[in-house]
Amino acid sequence: MDARAERLLRRLVEIETGEAVITTYLGGGRTATERRPHATVAEFLPERGVVVIEHDGVAARLQLDEAELLHVLTEVAGDASEVWGREVPDDEAAARLLSVWLDECLATREPHPSGWWTLRNCWFHPLPPWEAPRDR
Repeated sequence: MDARAERLLRRLVEIETGEAVITTYLGGGRTATERRPHATVAEFLPERGVVVIEHDGVAARLQLDEAELLHVLTEVAGDASEVWGREVPDDEAAARLLSVWLDECLATREPHPSGWWTLRNCWFHPLPPWEAPRDR
């Protein structure tokens, strides 16, 4: 895998396993706040673009191939840095955007029975890589 694509994938894993702040409303204006990992990684094979990540007790097997990661870096990162500010490097902005896409997809789409999610066209599709669309 291209070194730039692998760095992006590794940064995505770092973001996903970073600390999340969870606030629960207890009623009567009271809240409880706890800090915990956003997700856990059960398997990481960067040379193959495979990450098995667990969000809220649900495992997702991610496939992010080199061409898709490089596309995010070259075509999307500049726009993403506008979201977080020009002081955020393109590769960091791209990793943050991948994390947002992943969270949105896992929260709003039904998983494939196989558990696979494949990055295609800047979106995670709930399909194994051999069934995911390849349009660009």
